Amino acid sequence: MLRQLSKKDLKPWGILFLAGLLSAFLSFAAVIPSIGAILLAYLSSLPLFLIGLSKGARSCLISALIGALCTLAFSGLNSAGGFLVFLGLPVSFLCYKALLSRVDDDDTRHYYPLGFLLSSLTMTTLVLFGLVYLYFFSQNPGGLEAVLYKLVDSVSSPQTSGDLVKEVAKSIITIFPGFVAMSWSIMIVINAALAQGLLIRFTQNLRTTPRLYEKVVLPNWVVRTFLGSLILHFLPNYGFGFLLKNMVLITIIPFIFVGISGIHRFCRKKMDSANKQLAFLVVFYIMVVLFGWPLILVTLYGIADEVVKKYILRYTDKK
Repeated sequence: MLRQLSKKDLKPWGILFLAGLLSAFLSFAAVIPSIGAILLAYLSSLPLFLIGLSKGARSCLISALIGALCTLAFSGLNSAGGFLVFLGLPVSFLCYKALLSRVDDDDTRHYYPLGFLLSSLTMTTLVLFGLVYLYFFSQNPGGLEAVLYKLVDSVSSPQTSGDLVKEVAKSIITIFPGFVAMSWSIMIVINAALAQGLLIRFTQNLRTTPRLYEKVVLPNWVVRTFLGSLILHFLPNYGFGFLLKNMVLITIIPFIFVGISGIHRFCRKKMDSANKQLAFLVVFYIMVVLFGWPLILVTLYGIADEVVKKYILRYTDKK
């Protein structure tokens, strides 16, 4: 005979249901043409990260499936599939990676390092971009690039824009998917950090927080994929230039955080006072938000640091 479910039994399922429902609700905001709605849509992965980083990747996947069912009920099969592919499954996978750990002989637990988490995010973004690329290629002979060119032609006319303006617009729009992927990846990182911070505040976190002042080391495949895409883009690429340009933008994301880690290490090493360190970092992040160019310099530092460390220094050591 089945025992009657108590409120204690139902409480975990209620939390998973609410997280999935809230995530689906926030994702609906993306179709509302307002800045506030877009900001809400950017937070759609936050409820899933709160579940995944406090209760595990399996619970996160259950919430994601609940969110997909809610999306199916209100918006149809295509929206539900998009929710699951671009939000539910990636967040569940990243939570699974974040909670991987090993225990030393002295019972010290070591979690998956930040550099490898960033590489998992990069791999996820590349897979999603590949799925989108293949989908448009199957629907249109010219693929995603042809669709973007048609978009430029549809919104421009000979009266409003000349050939030069149209060519510039076409050259810019070919890297639009890469910038969308970068935006998606950065918001995933921000939401994961917000979730971890909230969970630590209420002592519900399952893992420790990676420290930005610690050295971030990327796996070799990330550096090689970035360098390979960058070099092949400038060589005869037989029609794969569009693909390679966007792969460069996607694989550059981990180097941004390598550079930011360098800034935090510099700040911690050169400034003895916590107030000075905080003031420096606040000024730095304000400049990044207002101007943007400091982030370019930080990214270039991250690229140089990884390339020098993995190839130049290793080669000179062997000699």
